[in-house]
Amino acid sequence: MCATDIDILAARVEAILPDSIARRLQLSILADSLAYVHTRDAAICLIHVLSDRIRLFAGRLIVLTLEGNRVWVTTDGTQAVDHLSRLRSWEWGTGSYPEYKRPPSRNGYYSPLQDVGQDWFHIQESHFAYLERVMNRFKNVDSRSVAKHEPLMVKYLSTVLPWDLSRPNEIPISEEVPDPESYWEGSVQRISVNKFERDRKARAACLRHFGYRCAACGMSFAERYGPEARGIIHVHHVVPLSEIGEGYSLDPVRDLVPVCPNCHAVIHASGTNVRHVEDVGEMLGRVQDDDL
Repeated sequence: MCATDIDILAARVEAILPDSIARRLQLSILADSLAYVHTRDAAICLIHVLSDRIRLFAGRLIVLTLEGNRVWVTTDGTQAVDHLSRLRSWEWGTGSYPEYKRPPSRNGYYSPLQDVGQDWFHIQESHFAYLERVMNRFKNVDSRSVAKHEPLMVKYLSTVLPWDLSRPNEIPISEEVPDPESYWEGSVQRISVNKFERDRKARAACLRHFGYRCAACGMSFAERYGPEARGIIHVHHVVPLSEIGEGYSLDPVRDLVPVCPNCHAVIHASGTNVRHVEDVGEMLGRVQDDDL
């Protein structure tokens, strides 16, 4: 059987990122940053797959690089980000990058295998802030970068991650709507599609506050399945999306809560009558009591 272009690309990526656990985490980070830039301006988003590293460009700047078991990350140089120095998984870069003076950045290396406390979401906040500045400044790309762009990376990421990155505008980030066909019109479309960037930040803020343990059943994917499942969780809107108006101001701590996919399905199982997270917890408690 002849190898397809995707198979060839997969082999190249695996050679660059040899550790399977680190690779999945690195590719998830790449996908997050790629989607963040792509939803704002797909024309300035490029990926290079070189012999020893994978680079993400926003405009004329490299904003993320995957190599070995770590990720080179740009962060907003205008923010007070010294708190990143305390993270076990973070190391500030020592290189000089004169091309990154406008907009200013501070860059470093993130090691996902050293992350034991969801460090990435602290790093991601400053990284996304920098992406905002880059996207506001750069409206075009270098023609030499375009020549090296690997368009198949989007399809490849869609095969190894649970997202359809070929259609990033259609990914409901903060609320995994259980029946897209019946909810696709009206307010759901306005919140989960048009306000994509805000929802990603809200999800990250929710998880920074609550962590990755299901609020209904208490299950942690990392504890149940191991480090490869770290970071898997749904984020549920306490106020149903169908009741949120265009001008609603979302509070990530008050309005969002982490739940596992099973409990999330039960929350929405009765259709328009959405169950409370506490009700699902009580349902589990009753079943456990019956088993005693």
